[in-house]
Amino acid sequence: MNTPTQESPGSSTRPRRQLLTSRQAQDLLSTLLDEEISENSVVEEPSTISDEEFELNDGSSLSSRSRSNSSSSESGERPLIPAKRSKPSTTKGTNRPRSKPRSTATESVATGRGDAPSPNPTIDANGWTRAADGKEVGGSRFQNLNSGSQLDLSEAATPYEFFKSLVTDEILDDLVNYINSFAGVVLQKNNPLKKHSRLHQWDLITRSDFLRFLAILISIGIDHRPKISDYWSSKSYMYTPWYSKQMPRNIFQLILHTMLHASEPNTEGKAKIEPFVQKLVAQFQRCFYPYEALSLDEMVIGYKGRFAHKQFNAAKPHKYHIKTFGLCDAMTGYVVNLLIYFGRHTAYIETQDRNSEHAIKVFNTLLEPFHPHHHIFADRYYTTFALIEFLLKNGYNYTGTVQVNRHGFAMEWKQQRLTHMQAVWHYKEDVALSVTWKDKKAKKPCHVVTTCGKVDYVTVQEGLRQVTKPAIIQSYNNNMNGCDRIDQQVSYYAAHDRKTKKWYKKIFTWILEVAQVNSHILHTLSRPEGSKPLPLAAYKNLLVDQLILVGAPNVMPALPAAAPTPPAKPGRKSVNPAEE
Repeated sequence: MNTPTQESPGSSTRPRRQLLTSRQAQDLLSTLLDEEISENSVVEEPSTISDEEFELNDGSSLSSRSRSNSSSSESGERPLIPAKRSKPSTTKGTNRPRSKPRSTATESVATGRGDAPSPNPTIDANGWTRAADGKEVGGSRFQNLNSGSQLDLSEAATPYEFFKSLVTDEILDDLVNYINSFAGVVLQKNNPLKKHSRLHQWDLITRSDFLRFLAILISIGIDHRPKISDYWSSKSYMYTPWYSKQMPRNIFQLILHTMLHASEPNTEGKAKIEPFVQKLVAQFQRCFYPYEALSLDEMVIGYKGRFAHKQFNAAKPHKYHIKTFGLCDAMTGYVVNLLIYFGRHTAYIETQDRNSEHAIKVFNTLLEPFHPHHHIFADRYYTTFALIEFLLKNGYNYTGTVQVNRHGFAMEWKQQRLTHMQAVWHYKEDVALSVTWKDKKAKKPCHVVTTCGKVDYVTVQEGLRQVTKPAIIQSYNNNMNGCDRIDQQVSYYAAHDRKTKKWYKKIFTWILEVAQVNSHILHTLSRPEGSKPLPLAAYKNLLVDQLILVGAPNVMPALPAAAPTPPAKPGRKSVNPAEE
């Protein structure tokens, strides 16, 4: 029964173990069983064993899939002895042993668009549990029927009338007084003036002069050129007589670069610009009341100069910027409130809890002028469970994305592994509903929480295909782009993108751009339903013409005639750029 060990020439005299194939081992085991049955006349069922190597008493080995449970000692044969396992090979290209499979206890999610909760859902330590189909949390209580434009202007009103409703005569007169006051301080510091100083040409300005200054500033944003002086250039390919007819180049540059001031001459810090911004924002709120959905997000102003509270974020369009918090109407994109970030000097409204987190301070400040029951949309930068409780206590609904490691949310989020287009729902009784959604473009699932929603799905058209996704996700996508829309429209024809050393001048030109976009939204809302809205560029062109028309009675003298052209060289004809 023992298989002799064959030795090859040149091998050592020590016998070498030889492994049998599975077939040979089966035959050998059958023979052993037959002999045992014939001797004892007792049939015992063999039991299945695992694929392991067994070593015989003479040094040979076998691999089998089954062996007898009966004792080999009864048949006179020695028992089979398990052989020692060899270590897995680590040679490149070989199959390594599989690692221990992950536990699926926390990953029991069903395939398809959603998952059914277990018969006995468990509540985690934070109070969250799986939500069944049709589960609903909260509800809309918004009943303000006076949302929209608060102006009594008809569809025949001009763009200047809408712009003037935001930038009123009172605001313009204050700006004119501040500029003239600051100009007096500048002239006092530079007394006596140098022989060729531009300050010799300065004279007190009026409201009409400032309207023409605004017209040129808006036109500069539409017609972008490398330098301010290029708009008054006499070169044939740049010559535009319109600018010189409205205001001399030196006067415009004196206002823009030197005299522009939006507060008292001796103010410092945020007092240079914040009172002016607050006046404009108050006028924004007076002319428009938002609809139910509001979006809150950062609105950045690109700036690389010196500013104590300048921010850096490489993910933003302008990685060096001045940060502002904007509250916009989600339906129209109208800016209804602004808060400029000045570090610890930011004008937050104090809450009852002075140690409340930053997000609560921002929301409490921006929502203070409005009635409750609005639905606020924000991103994961702000979403905390403390913020949700604060808004619910004050009567607001909230929807926003969430970071996985935020305290107070479903503990299962950290261990979930979702497939493509799969959703998992959780809820916390009488507080919030959340959904975890895995889109094909996302590497990680998206977590969205809401205090007013339902476990439901919607089908939307994306390109040439129809996609079914959670209704909460679609609602967030539709309402969160209010601030992004304003940032996009402000950047189209922006005069504030020009370099300046004064941070408050950057904010001044930026807030004027926001006022123009808001007035364009008011103009669009005034038009009859179904009519084609006026594009922003065409609206700005009409606004420039009307600003010049209003400022025409006190037109400043045009730029003096250009220096005479030098005598033409022999054989060469001189060309007058104006005639061309």
